[in-house]
Amino acid sequence: MPDLSAYFKLFLELLLSPNGMLTAGAAVAAAWLARLYFKKKRIPGLVVETIPEDTWFVHRDDNRRLSIVIALRLVNKSGREARIRSVRFSGYSAAQEAPPILLEGAQTSAPLPYPKGEQYRAGMEFRIPPYSTQTAWALYVSKSVDLRNRMSAPLTIRSMDGKRTALRVELRRHPWQIALYSAA
Repeated sequence: MPDLSAYFKLFLELLLSPNGMLTAGAAVAAAWLARLYFKKKRIPGLVVETIPEDTWFVHRDDNRRLSIVIALRLVNKSGREARIRSVRFSGYSAAQEAPPILLEGAQTSAPLPYPKGEQYRAGMEFRIPPYSTQTAWALYVSKSVDLRNRMSAPLTIRSMDGKRTALRVELRRHPWQIALYSAA
């Protein structure tokens, strides 16, 4: 059994030496500078939340692709307008068009409704006025097929001045598709 008190005493002697203090000070300074850098790179005053009931994905049977819809509530708490340049989900850009998605089951077919709010398209400049809240949604199309009912990936929002905000989005398969697959 190792003698923990001896290891602690050795660590304390090393930390209290001139080289130990210099190393600890440099580590604290590096952490502080990194925190300042990442805080400066964030979009000031922008709070981004997903709307869980309008955020979903489906596996499309017609083109064998995954369609992902992400609905966002964007709250601008700053005194200046937030201008969004791009919204990327796991490296994918938003689709230009939102074609109708038709789920086909054994005896039924149902078109999926898109969320309420403005659709964000790739290359579109999206503006959020000061002290306001907006709802927007974006459609992403992936060539990979995911057979699970849940997935998670990062969403990155970049502004016109190069700042960014990121969050992790938890997605579930659309309940209508789950019901169609379980009925088949």
